[in-house]
Amino acid sequence: MANILIVDDAVEVRSNLKKVLEKENHTIFEAQNGLDCLNLIKNNDIDLVILDIFMPEKGGIDTLMEIKSLNIKKIIITGMPLSESDAFSSLINHYGAKKILFKPFKKNELIEAVEKALMK
Repeated sequence: MANILIVDDAVEVRSNLKKVLEKENHTIFEAQNGLDCLNLIKNNDIDLVILDIFMPEKGGIDTLMEIKSLNIKKIIITGMPLSESDAFSSLINHYGAKKILFKPFKKNELIEAVEKALMK
């Protein structure tokens, strides 16, 4: 199916997303921050990045800006409360993210977001 890169500083988040997406026959790569993400993108054929916003070393917004021009689909994940997300939503959409998922999200929400992002 697709090569998907999960970028989140929380090991348990990456692990849970990996389990769900591998069952959908995707190949999963993992990164703990934006720096690792950029290195993996340089060295692998990535179709979709699932990117957390707040991470140490290099956060999601900076990473999103750097990969905007690449032909890679993007989904943002965040634990930020909905009431604080309006400004980020505009910024994130500007940089090409197809969807924002607010933690905790359900397995079917993730699968649906991935399927829609990969179709476009």
